[in-house]
Amino acid sequence: MAGRHIAGLLVGPETAQPDPDAGLSQRLRDVLAAISRGENAPLVTPRLAQYVTSFTQQVTAERLATLKSFTFVTCDDVRGRAMERFGATVHRICHYRLINAAETRYYSFWLTGEGRIADIWSSTE
Repeated sequence: MAGRHIAGLLVGPETAQPDPDAGLSQRLRDVLAAISRGENAPLVTPRLAQYVTSFTQQVTAERLATLKSFTFVTCDDVRGRAMERFGATVHRICHYRLINAAETRYYSFWLTGEGRIADIWSSTE
């Protein structure tokens, strides 16, 4: 499946793995909550923060309003692939399944070596 050979693509069919770092998962969930409230999230890199708009805030708030679950799916180790997002070097991409009353969405967090969020992608199945 080509989508899984390119990190960050085609997350939907993945079987959820055991969460290796529940603390990280909670911090990433907290970042979404901060974005939904229009607050600064310290884990978000400054360049990414510049791209968080009021539309992003509104959509994130709507998605979290009826949140049923936010579940770890998998992480892709991309060290050595020279991946960058908004000027930050990415070491891994962690994927989560968010289920709310209206839909199932997949969030991919592009993380630096320090655990900061260089980018966030959201997609449906």
